[in-house]
Amino acid sequence: MVRHVAPYDEPITTKSVKRAVLAGYRRCGWTRTGAHILRHGMASRLLRAGAPMKEIADIRTTNSLT
Repeated sequence: MVRHVAPYDEPITTKSVKRAVLAGYRRCGWTRTGAHILRHGMASRLLRAGAPMKEIADIRTTNSLT
């Protein structure tokens, strides 16, 4: 859904990430924007795949990837 080619000599900026995500939303035809819709979609897919509710809750409340 999100495509962006980062410069090789500098890190990607927050503005670039936001612009890429918003462009992806527009391609999907979504009028709502924000992280909530992505988090909800991920949780819904996990639930349909049979993931336990505890696992879904743990993933959704993670504030860091480390």
